[in-house]
Amino acid sequence: MRSEIKRLHVLQHATTVYVTHDQIEAMAMGDRIVVMSEAEIQQIGTPAEVYYDPSNLFVARFIGSPGMNLIAGLYADGIIKMAGLDNRYAVPREWQSALQKGLDGGSDVVIGFRPEAAQINDRGKLVGKVYASEMQGASAVLHLTINESEIIHIRTDRLIPYPIDTLVHFDINPQMVRFFNPKTEVALKPEVTQ
Repeated sequence: MRSEIKRLHVLQHATTVYVTHDQIEAMAMGDRIVVMSEAEIQQIGTPAEVYYDPSNLFVARFIGSPGMNLIAGLYADGIIKMAGLDNRYAVPREWQSALQKGLDGGSDVVIGFRPEAAQINDRGKLVGKVYASEMQGASAVLHLTINESEIIHIRTDRLIPYPIDTLVHFDINPQMVRFFNPKTEVALKPEVTQ
């Protein structure tokens, strides 16, 4: 039914407003998406913009299945220290001044990345312990605990088994990492330099 509605929309060359609570359906059918919460617009953008560059923590959690991984940390001197397994993330240079300014002089930050932005790597700088894994057809989702209260999700090869409680090292693609101010819940934006 989704493909039929999308096809009719394209063939009619008409503006169509389609209301749904299903975020997967919205991304599959929409040219532009309006994400709302409690009758307030949270973000307007293309499906890719809303998925990869959420404007706030609500959009980051709501869009995607599973939603964006969001980990609390402390920022200082270009490094985010996360609670738990002594994970430290070196913030890409292009983000460092944005974090200095966007955190209003504080050090609390939320680091965000999509499940496909993390790559399992035996020499990866980050580590988590396997909590569970799910086979999802062409891929699997690996659920890792990185501290006592946070579980992250990594999309990975469905053919590689990961036993529960195994330590797994991973890296995050620096082009796909995002940062949020935990007090305002707003996404930080890197400075554009030319």
